[in-house]
Amino acid sequence: MSRSMVLLALLAVLATPSASLAQAGSAGVFLRDVATGEWIIGLIGDRAVYDDCLWRCDKEAGGGYRLTSANRQVGVSLGRGRVAVGGQSHAVTEFSGPFVPPYPSPSADTMALAPLQRTDTATFVLVSRSRRQYYDYLELVDDSMPGSVLLHPHADSLGRVVVRHATRRPACLRLLSRADTVNRPIASVMAYCSPGDTALLYVDDIDGRAYFMGSQSRVNNELMAAGATSVYRLTFPMQTDGLDSALAAFGRSWAKSRLSIDSICAVRPGISVATRRCLEAYGRFCYAFECTYKAWSELTADRSGELSAGLAATNGVPALCRRVVAGFAADYEASAFPPSWAATSFRKVYAPLRFVLENKLTQASRCPASGAGQVVVDSLKAKGRLLFEKLLRPYRGKVVYLDLWGGWCAPCLAEMKHAQALRDKLRSEGVVFMYLANNTSGELYRELVSRFGLDAPGSVSFNLPPDQQAAIESYLSVDAFPTHVIIDREGNVVGGVVPRPGQAAELAKALKEAGAR
Repeated sequence: MSRSMVLLALLAVLATPSASLAQAGSAGVFLRDVATGEWIIGLIGDRAVYDDCLWRCDKEAGGGYRLTSANRQVGVSLGRGRVAVGGQSHAVTEFSGPFVPPYPSPSADTMALAPLQRTDTATFVLVSRSRRQYYDYLELVDDSMPGSVLLHPHADSLGRVVVRHATRRPACLRLLSRADTVNRPIASVMAYCSPGDTALLYVDDIDGRAYFMGSQSRVNNELMAAGATSVYRLTFPMQTDGLDSALAAFGRSWAKSRLSIDSICAVRPGISVATRRCLEAYGRFCYAFECTYKAWSELTADRSGELSAGLAATNGVPALCRRVVAGFAADYEASAFPPSWAATSFRKVYAPLRFVLENKLTQASRCPASGAGQVVVDSLKAKGRLLFEKLLRPYRGKVVYLDLWGGWCAPCLAEMKHAQALRDKLRSEGVVFMYLANNTSGELYRELVSRFGLDAPGSVSFNLPPDQQAAIESYLSVDAFPTHVIIDREGNVVGGVVPRPGQAAELAKALKEAGAR
């Protein structure tokens, strides 16, 4: 064979499509655009991910693929360094790491926070390789919502979950899984989607990989690779630590968070401005939430009166507390940050704590009293006491086990799994199980009441208006969820540590002792 014929034969082999990009198998082939770095298409066995959708994928005789979704069909052919989808050709590279690799060039801030003139739907699509439900909880929030909404996903036969949310600004979805995975960052993911767009997350829950496609895909992929939800470690010294020591602990966590963000950006010099802004906002508002929540709970649950007395004497609040809240107020009020669970949690406690800062008082009404001086009457607690007594009135003469919970609270739902067995165990004791829901939407509330049997015989469940629920929580000095309370036959709250539903033996003993009082 002549030298020219050998060269022609070699060129023919190089030009053959089958000798180029890998063919789709159960683990999949994933192709990204060379110029933008975005994920273009994924071919995974008999399925494909393309154009923010999940498709059926059939291999054709010529070596190509036919994608089918509803009434749409698209042809796919693979070549050396290129993929043609529906006749449109892209220069691509194949990737197989746990996340989309770093993008080829730095980008400007692309997350538009200004509200639209009209409401549109942000759509999140979650797809798992094993076709099972991978995420246990989905927490949805945007800046127009008074609080976050916890959703319980239900995957279809294709392993797909679709969440649609009408909004004027980018929506944020936090995904939480209890599953053990090869790569922990995919077990807790924060994702953004703009109104009118779709954000799709494909999770390979077998090999521990995950990739975003669609709206804000660069931000979402970078946040997932950076482990955004682990940037700030919540400290939670809510019960035992005093205010000064707790705020100091929160400050140390915030300092570590800033170092973590700097390290993430140092090893990823091409990370986008929008991603860094999201990381910083998440850490800042986790810190702000812990500080404001601790300060406010100390002011409203000050049983000894020492802190309240100090405030009354000095007409002020701790300087550190004042600096913390003031440092975040401007950003919060200007809405100059991406939406997130952390910012929404900060919103819950910011307004009442700012009242304290501006008025230099506890949140109370000052009323004239006979004689010298004044007395302070906490109107919120007073309202809560009246409401609480009204709820308990039909059950006077019985022991009541009260569970203050929220559909957004994962520890609450974990304890709820023991509710039915607990009620069955104590049915003969005549205990009334009362459930009060905090910040839980009507649809989610009804679903959880049905799932855990909270309206079963011997149980009573309430989803009170927010102001009434807040008043009762103030009266009972609730500063964490879940909170459990035992009320004796005379309607008195039993003091001391109350066992949880999962502590069946200890709880049965405590309820029996309350009944013998």
